[in-house]
Amino acid sequence: MKKLFEMTPKSTTKSGTMDCVNGVRALSMFCIIVYHVHDVTLATPTVNQVMLVEYRNSTIGVLLYKLSEKAVDTFLLLSGMLVAMKVLRELDQDKKLNLLRLYLQRIIRIVPAYAALLLFTLAFSTRFGDRNFYQAISQEINPCFKNWWKLLLFFHNYIDHSEMCYVHTWYISADMQLYLLSPLVLIPLWKFGRRFAGVIVLLALISMCWVFGTFTDNDYRLNATDAQMGANTYYSTHARMAAWLFGVIFGYYLHQTRFTIVRITKTVQIVGWTFTVAIFLVISYVTKKVFTEEYKTIPPIVDAFYESLHRSFWTFCLIWIIFVCVNGYGGMVNQFLGWPGWQPWAKLSYSMYLVHIWVQMVTVTMKVTVPVYFTVYGLLQSIFGLVGLSALAGIVWSVAFEYPFFGIEKVLVNKWK
Repeated sequence: MKKLFEMTPKSTTKSGTMDCVNGVRALSMFCIIVYHVHDVTLATPTVNQVMLVEYRNSTIGVLLYKLSEKAVDTFLLLSGMLVAMKVLRELDQDKKLNLLRLYLQRIIRIVPAYAALLLFTLAFSTRFGDRNFYQAISQEINPCFKNWWKLLLFFHNYIDHSEMCYVHTWYISADMQLYLLSPLVLIPLWKFGRRFAGVIVLLALISMCWVFGTFTDNDYRLNATDAQMGANTYYSTHARMAAWLFGVIFGYYLHQTRFTIVRITKTVQIVGWTFTVAIFLVISYVTKKVFTEEYKTIPPIVDAFYESLHRSFWTFCLIWIIFVCVNGYGGMVNQFLGWPGWQPWAKLSYSMYLVHIWVQMVTVTMKVTVPVYFTVYGLLQSIFGLVGLSALAGIVWSVAFEYPFFGIEKVLVNKWK
């Protein structure tokens, strides 16, 4: 508990801590909760359905719902960036990469809390709450009894959507797959430097082209429900890896400049922030168009361009923000993201990500036992309530299933050395 809530003062020099990343991680976890609360709320029948539809088509409703989902791409960016810095640092020190140690460290950090969630689900879901609770969550829980082992082998994001146990954990499978494959790009990147960076960019472009081609071939529309569209362009690793690959390139650059402050002129700062704000506004504008009834007035190819491009441009905005913050040019943005108070939330982000869907299922099931009346105030209550309850559950999960294994990892690594 002490380690979990420990806060180190904000660094005044460029170092390996990158204080702003804590703020990005914490806020991204909040955004994921905002997304899932909207996802459930907008699908729940209400006695004032007209108000619900009105909110769903409003600018604020669309942007809060759909832009918060980009937090997953933020996590992919951070994952690629951090694994690149970790592996490149080891290669610089040892001139070789210990793959067994690399993979074992990851498994020790990820699997225990993940497996505990599955065990809890399989052991207690049929005994938790009343019959209505189990009927309400059966679609989410039943596949776990059959496919739990696929989660632990980290490939369940490639199985049929209806057979996925805890659908939100597709990200953990995708991230683990990319981590296991990371030496294939990081070792050549360490050996050949910028000459190999072009290959990584090419892989990212291939991923983006895959999404574009899949959309155009199948005439997918983002505002129309299609389970196969999700399987082909949302859950699959090859369709989502562009953000991670751009994160790898960014991590390489941060590694190369880790001992020096990159000087950024006023002109470059103005241009950089202008492009960042412009990209965000364009993404917001197009999001409003393609996710409301207005999508009927635009051709399907707009959806294809949007889906294949917007995630990568979202990561470009974040790369700029982290870049200026790390080098001391972030100003108020750096002060905000680097606030030490974000550190406990960042440490809790993984456990909160795991358990928040279970907490949401319990609270929503209790809520729908009576007629539901939609209000924006009630939606905000649900968001902040789920953040708080998920944090409490996440603390228990971290103390029980994360931090003890961090200690085991340190013992094993020290003995290995």
